[in-house]
Amino acid sequence: MMKQLFRSATLASTLLFLAATSPGAEALRLKLSDVKLKAGSPPTAHLGVNEDGRLHFYSGLTGEWKVKVPADGEYTLHVSASCQAALGVNANFKVTVDDKPAGDEVKLTTEEKKEYTLKLTLKSGETRLGITFTNDAYKEGEYDRNLFIHALSLEAKK
Repeated sequence: MMKQLFRSATLASTLLFLAATSPGAEALRLKLSDVKLKAGSPPTAHLGVNEDGRLHFYSGLTGEWKVKVPADGEYTLHVSASCQAALGVNANFKVTVDDKPAGDEVKLTTEEKKEYTLKLTLKSGETRLGITFTNDAYKEGEYDRNLFIHALSLEAKK
């Protein structure tokens, strides 16, 4: 039963993405709960969705989403992010497309929720979109830098 619900949710997400990237359509909001640890990573609770709906990165991990890209072209990735700073430094992240760097490292400018955008060139077909928390810092009882993703959407250039 759970597998059937998961397949239905995945199909619905794919259909929404295809509709959202059609000419004149709005951006597709990717489901944060669809994130998977990058293949080969050990299982951990350091990546997941909190009770408040934010995706948390409690250590330097890569979360990935499988995305069906309907057409070759230019896209804008919108990332709504916040962080818990440590040692006076905010969180940073990098975006990858099929394990290849996509743009420069993003340095959060505030601990508060803010939207960051990246331009991506994507090929049609299934792709893996990844976000890697790049500057984790932790010392028990003293400091703990964390990254939080509030929303993630992809918009085709019109």
